[in-house]
Amino acid sequence: MKKYFLSFLSAAFLIYGASYSQPKSSLRFINGKTPVGFESEINDFLKQDSGSFPPSGACLVTGSSTIRKWENLAADFNEITVIQRGFGGSTIKALNYYIDYIVLPYIPKTIVVYKGDNDLAGGMTSNEFISLCDTFIYKVHLPCQKP
Repeated sequence: MKKYFLSFLSAAFLIYGASYSQPKSSLRFINGKTPVGFESEINDFLKQDSGSFPPSGACLVTGSSTIRKWENLAADFNEITVIQRGFGGSTIKALNYYIDYIVLPYIPKTIVVYKGDNDLAGGMTSNEFISLCDTFIYKVHLPCQKP
């Protein structure tokens, strides 16, 4: 059973609705190296956003190369607005690092995350992975909390 659970986690750990209000932050590009890498890919997303910022309330799909290489993602889900933000080889740690750049500013209605395969293949334990997933969920829902 544990094997199937981990397989599920590595396939897609999270599909849920995020309903919160957060103002769009001004675009900030990544300068220099970060602890998690992927600076060039994140800056490419930010450049796309500076030309045409995605509408709020869309479905954000993020993850590793499986999402990045999904060439027909928008066409496959043509009845909804999709924001595709996969960056190849990425991990949940990298997604948490860039959450303020490529997740929260979009104010998505739904977030679909494909993570786990690179994390577990890189030696992360399932408990560490789940803890970082919990961190992501907390950060996404943090704007919902009233002071």
